[in-house]
Amino acid sequence: MHTFVFSLRYNRAPVAYREVFAFSDDALLANMPQWQAALGAESLAVVSTCNRTEVYVAITGTAERACALKPQIAELLCQARGLSAEAYVPSLLKATVCYLAEDAVRHGLRVAAGLDSMILAEDQILGQVKQALRLAQKAKTAGKTIDRLFKTAIVAGKRVRHETGIAQRDASLSHAAFAFAQQHVPALASGHASPTPIAILGAGKMAEILLQAIASQQPALLPLCRVVNRGEKRLQALTSRYGVSGFAWESLSQALDGVCAVFVASGAPHPVLYPEQLPERTTASEPCWVIDISVPRNVEASVGEVKNYALCNTDTLAAFLGRVAEDTLSVAAMAKQITLAEAIVYEEVERFNDWLSGLDGSKTLARFQARINGLHEHALSECTQSLDASLKQNVALASRQVLNQLLHAPYSHLRALTQQSNGSARQQYVQSLVTLRHLFALDRE
Repeated sequence: MHTFVFSLRYNRAPVAYREVFAFSDDALLANMPQWQAALGAESLAVVSTCNRTEVYVAITGTAERACALKPQIAELLCQARGLSAEAYVPSLLKATVCYLAEDAVRHGLRVAAGLDSMILAEDQILGQVKQALRLAQKAKTAGKTIDRLFKTAIVAGKRVRHETGIAQRDASLSHAAFAFAQQHVPALASGHASPTPIAILGAGKMAEILLQAIASQQPALLPLCRVVNRGEKRLQALTSRYGVSGFAWESLSQALDGVCAVFVASGAPHPVLYPEQLPERTTASEPCWVIDISVPRNVEASVGEVKNYALCNTDTLAAFLGRVAEDTLSVAAMAKQITLAEAIVYEEVERFNDWLSGLDGSKTLARFQARINGLHEHALSECTQSLDASLKQNVALASRQVLNQLLHAPYSHLRALTQQSNGSARQQYVQSLVTLRHLFALDRE
């Protein structure tokens, strides 16, 4: 069994490209069974977030067959989006990184641990991995291997957060957006004498995390926050919980009047804010920053061209976070914790590989036993046709005893290797299985 990951993510593909291949839960439920069938995969799951779309596949056969999945997956993604494969697949393949076997397992675990995120140890990715597993289970594509891989990744993510200091800080895109605003909007700088109102478009999870960041860093700003949302129930929940002002979507122009920053995270799969919806800022000395933390983007790109407005999206935030990391000592101070986190990932990768070897071992031995039994039954049928029933039974019993004695030693050896925890024993076990499959052509069945 080979594990393969097709990864399109923030450090290789800009937001304008990522948003094309971002999938809603409903879209994944509709497509994953078709993708699994088209790929001939034992199991399949997809992690689709604002920073990545990754397809995880488990497939039997050779490593070459697994590697051949890359262009197939690219074509399937294009088809699901109604795009021309001829036009999009070449550029999609250039923006994609793929992982195979142990590298694929390690990547999946590092993702869940937040070690592969735009924001180190970000808060939301572990929940997104859990949701990806739930969707695969619901679509009946998780299978045994991907189900186990994602459960192992969740364990690794929890361990990293509980056993290291890597998550002992605010780590989310919403926190990064507020930090960006504090650096670029003078009225939001900590300790500013007269803070100015801000607007938040959307009342979902990311909007609430943003309000939590404001509450922890600048609680005096909360009464000046204007939250705009289409749904009244969620809007009322945030206004009562955080003491912010609530606006219906029809009152958007009123909510945007006089603000110094607009945070947009509506969760819509398309833009919800356009240049014509922005009020004029004729006397403004500083631009109003429109900070779009959604993928697909919720702000039309030409908003950045409107006079006295500036636009920030997730790509802008990625560059900002890179500069912050270079300018502070926090990353250096976290080096030890990152090393500990990577050690936890290594341990869990080994556990998964041990399980996978055992799973492959059970299948390999079952196929081998079936092959031996088939040969045995065929030989008995051919050679004992002229014998009476009593003699047939004696020949069958004697030949079965010989087979059992021949197989006892190798089976006992393999069983002993599985009971040892050292790496050398595991390598011997895996190599023995590979040799057995090769000698008896078991992978061709």
